[in-house]
Amino acid sequence: MREDASREAAIYNLFDRPGDQHHEDLEDELRGILQEKGLREADPYAEMLGRAQVAEIEGEASFEEVVREASERLSRALPADADHLTDTFLEETQLGVTPVSHGAALPHVRLDGVDIPHLLLVRSRSGLEIEDVKEPESTAYGQEEDTGEEQRDGSRVHAIFFLVSPEANPRQHLRMLARLADHVQDDEFLEDWLAAEGEHELREVMLRDERIVALHVERGRDTARLVDRPIGELDLPPEVIPTLIRRGEDVEVPTADTVLREGDCVTLFGTPAGIRTVRNRYRA
Repeated sequence: MREDASREAAIYNLFDRPGDQHHEDLEDELRGILQEKGLREADPYAEMLGRAQVAEIEGEASFEEVVREASERLSRALPADADHLTDTFLEETQLGVTPVSHGAALPHVRLDGVDIPHLLLVRSRSGLEIEDVKEPESTAYGQEEDTGEEQRDGSRVHAIFFLVSPEANPRQHLRMLARLADHVQDDEFLEDWLAAEGEHELREVMLRDERIVALHVERGRDTARLVDRPIGELDLPPEVIPTLIRRGEDVEVPTADTVLREGDCVTLFGTPAGIRTVRNRYRA
């Protein structure tokens, strides 16, 4: 209980940086979200990550350049043009509403006409600067951060998560945002993020959760027995459900009749106990 409270305080601290202009509506909403104890079962968090676009930044780039490129990519799937998205993301960042902490930034907006949340994951191994944004001074456990040069440079980020959600569902938007922020707070996040090879592993870093597991269907592994079997015949705990399948570059929501193929990646969502059973059964 104490650890949960400290972690929630740390997540809230991402949105409440000293010296920034306060966004009172956001803060009030976030307090309510934290009291809800995380995502609801109907929140399409795993599906959002499964569909997420992924971009790699090679070499040096400014934050504005990254925002423009991200907005261009997102605009292809959204009812908004790239210029509008760019202006909105940059304005929110200048107002101090973009959380930045532990080497990650979370630009986020809500838009009319959007029916489901969209996410773009951006990685920069060399890191980039976001001007006039400082990292919180406390950790998830209320201790002071290392005061070394690298820690003082809290605005240099290696991960940027661009979240766009329906205007009509602000609380779900903030639940998603708080969950992303929770991942960033993990002590191993940045190391795992920088070490990940390719788009699939980057998504997996964000999907590591006690309620979510991703199974790679491959011969020579414990998942080999899933090859050529329909989803409805899988030996899964009743409280665990398949939420999506990534097949090459395609992502689909499975039905009971969907037949698994070698190379598929199946994302499962369920209770912590059910997910532990699946992890042990398939050594995931």
